Amino acid sequence: MRKNAFSLLVVGTVYGCLNLATSHQVQAVPLALSPQTGHPSNGLLTADTAGNSIAASLSDIEALQWALDILNTVDGSLMKSLMAVDIAIALDRLDERERALALLEKTRESTTIIEQPEDRATVLNAVANAYGQLQETEIALVVLDQTLDIIDTIDIITNRDQGSKTSSLTHAAKTYIQLGETESALNLLNQSLETVDAIDPPRTAFFRLLDIGRTYGQLDQTDQALVVLGQALTRADQIERTQDQCRALADVAIAYDQLDQGERAQTILEEALIMVEAFSPPAGDFRDFRGDHAYDVYNFDAYALHVIVQAASQLQDRPKGLAVLEKSQAVANSMDDAGSIFRAWHSIAVGYEQLGETGQALAALAKALSVVGTVDHDVLTQADGLSDIALVYERLGKREQALTLFDRASQVAGKIDFLEGKVDVLSDIARGYKQLGQPEKSMAVLERAEEDIAVMAVRDSSAEFNGWKTIVAAYIQLGYEEQAQRILETLLADLDTVEKDWVKVFVLNNVASSAGELQDREKALGILADVYVGYGSLGEENRNSLTMLFMVNALMELVDSARVPVLVD
Repeated sequence: MRKNAFSLLVVGTVYGCLNLATSHQVQAVPLALSPQTGHPSNGLLTADTAGNSIAASLSDIEALQWALDILNTVDGSLMKSLMAVDIAIALDRLDERERALALLEKTRESTTIIEQPEDRATVLNAVANAYGQLQETEIALVVLDQTLDIIDTIDIITNRDQGSKTSSLTHAAKTYIQLGETESALNLLNQSLETVDAIDPPRTAFFRLLDIGRTYGQLDQTDQALVVLGQALTRADQIERTQDQCRALADVAIAYDQLDQGERAQTILEEALIMVEAFSPPAGDFRDFRGDHAYDVYNFDAYALHVIVQAASQLQDRPKGLAVLEKSQAVANSMDDAGSIFRAWHSIAVGYEQLGETGQALAALAKALSVVGTVDHDVLTQADGLSDIALVYERLGKREQALTLFDRASQVAGKIDFLEGKVDVLSDIARGYKQLGQPEKSMAVLERAEEDIAVMAVRDSSAEFNGWKTIVAAYIQLGYEEQAQRILETLLADLDTVEKDWVKVFVLNNVASSAGELQDREKALGILADVYVGYGSLGEENRNSLTMLFMVNALMELVDSARVPVLVD
């Protein structure tokens, strides 16, 4: 998706591969008002017509039409087609059934220009799935037949090809399940299972087997599902990195639990705990280097324990989950690094919280709190840890303790010299203050973060713009939309001062992505119109279709009926 370059086209009633002017004679929806006549004009908003007042007047259907017009400027791609499918579903929810069906048909036809057969199969399966949602079962089955024909053409040259073929077959089986075609789904699952043996590395094979096993479970084929999960366990044992192996074991344990095999799930998780206890990472293996600054992102042993505890707290058989949590405490105490010990006890506290064991959760929090203060070598971990502990105290109703910890975290955060980490922590602290009914403190912390970005960031660096994106997300989540809008509009207004086009693209992507999160539709549409104008100012050779896809996604977020996930594997 990132490598597709394209020319910005201003279209009228003529569309490309997703043209709505089909044999059904579907009419295009006007997108903007002509500045000369005030009458509707077809086509994309242009630099001459775009503006807050015009964009804000778009209805849901017009916003989707604009999204479609933007997609037409993007070269044929997997993401483009999948987004078109989502727009078709949204159109149907807006009672535009004819247009939805026409768009699905055009998307289906457009797969001929997609180069990779596995990508064509993904799009066709998504189209079939969408037809199923629209209750067009006969058409869906025809498209599925076409999907299977494409899957048969996938040449097995590399391990990735083998994995893609297995995944394509499994996803097609799921669509058959949705359509009530159980027998066809079983046939495809059997075919998919036959292809797994050739997949390497083991981690990829594991996840394919896990998906197949769960799908057998959906069809009430419990015996076969258990056989496949057993094969998945075998592949999990072959995974090299301990943290990845524990992640796999946690996932398969949950799958066993969903098949009412709680005892087996417990055993798997306890075996994973033994692996964590014996884990000894090489020096420096757990550090993430950003420039000259090395900081502890997540010690691998603590991460492995975290996924195990998380799985234990999801077990249907609560006593078994509690048994795993009890054993995890000894593993946490056996760790060498203070950062690992803190994170482990924090995870245990959250696990007990999720299982409704408040007393146990508070005891684990006390242990985590006693350790986090000793992480003197890493103020980022210390501030982040204090904030994380405070959030759990707040959820458990211990508001006074939570407020005290947020105050401590705020003080420690002032010492952090890594900008992106500092902004992340301050945003979390601001959220905590707001949840505790301290809006003044919340706002003050975010204003501090803004000052830090202005002082610490290298001009036009990714750290600067990532920092602004984080702050904008926090402002939006906490209901401070005016502050979020101010930052987004400032970034767009300063675009002319940015020297490098690739940096401008980075800014436009972030702004477009953030605009879709705004609750104020008028503000969001106005900002997107300005993003479009800013994009048009770039040199053609530096334009990247990713910006347009961000805009499409943002427009769909703004249409209530279009709040559906993009169908990607």
